[in-house]
Amino acid sequence: MSAAEAMQTIEGDRFAALTNLASNLKTFLRIAAAQPEVETLARAVANDPAVVSQVSQRALGLLAMPADGNHEHEGDAALATYLWLLSNHPQAFAEVAERIVRAQGHFFWARKVAHRAPTAHGIANGDGTEAKGQTRRETVEDSRG
Repeated sequence: MSAAEAMQTIEGDRFAALTNLASNLKTFLRIAAAQPEVETLARAVANDPAVVSQVSQRALGLLAMPADGNHEHEGDAALATYLWLLSNHPQAFAEVAERIVRAQGHFFWARKVAHRAPTAHGIANGDGTEAKGQTRRETVEDSRG
């Protein structure tokens, strides 16, 4: 699967439905990390600076999509996942996170990821406190074990 195919899958209804089963951010990220498309994209982001730019541009594109004021933005799960994948790239992370925080759309997961910017590698506990710092790799390993 290519990075472009992975992003297309992450932006699909199946991915949103699956990740929206989560009740907290830590669970959301574990579900996302366990998906093959996220694993593929995470490897590409880690190894190719051009993919970092592509993910950032896709995230900004999702932010520009119109949203129904009564429902969660349809790109919320994908946007949150992209932002999480950009967490090791401070400039790209900051640009997308800032726009999410300022956006008027109904972003639930994306706002949660954006608001944890000062602890880019930490994952929030279900009670709203910060957990021990955890990398994407640790999240993936936790989801498998």
